[in-house]
Amino acid sequence: MPDELEFRRVVCLGTFDHSKQVLMGPRSAPAGMEAASAAAGGGRAPAGAPHASGWDVITPLTCSDGSSLLVNRGWVPRDQTASLSQPSGIQRVEGVLRKGEAGNRFATNDPERGRFVYLDVDALAERAGTSRVVVYETNGGGGGEGGSQWPAHRPLSSFLDFYVQPSTHLVRPRTGGRRRLRGGFCGRTRPQLLCAPQRTLRLAGV
Repeated sequence: MPDELEFRRVVCLGTFDHSKQVLMGPRSAPAGMEAASAAAGGGRAPAGAPHASGWDVITPLTCSDGSSLLVNRGWVPRDQTASLSQPSGIQRVEGVLRKGEAGNRFATNDPERGRFVYLDVDALAERAGTSRVVVYETNGGGGGEGGSQWPAHRPLSSFLDFYVQPSTHLVRPRTGGRRRLRGGFCGRTRPQLLCAPQRTLRLAGV
């Protein structure tokens, strides 16, 4: 995906394929979710661990035009995976386009076993049979069918914080300007319809 498309807000209309869902992690609770997780009776930090941990829920979405992509539906605590919602029928997914993550010697994926520690877009897309497009869902703030609040979506503001916090600019002074522009682009533009005939692949450049 071209760099200029990352953090673009998009809207997708389609149907989730929960049979190909992947739990990616384990990962610490995203900012602002740990307290809510504990209040809901789940996701408390294990003994000796500083933070609650869980999984990012990656689910393929098949669009009405026949194209498909991957959706990071949000985060779920380790002990709440049995409570994951599985919405059926046509869903409206509002979110942010993201690129993949770089692995390291401490984080190894095993695609054949469906084990993903970091976001390897190519491997995830190949396993699920989708395009190499990933949308991080932001709408709703949690909640699903049957009253389940898992997975909990990341708020849109969480994609802005890293790029606009003064502390970040102090650490990365050379890239702060560019990152501020991306953050503002994400926050101030209206979401763009992504799932339209051939639009998914054209936008993503894949």
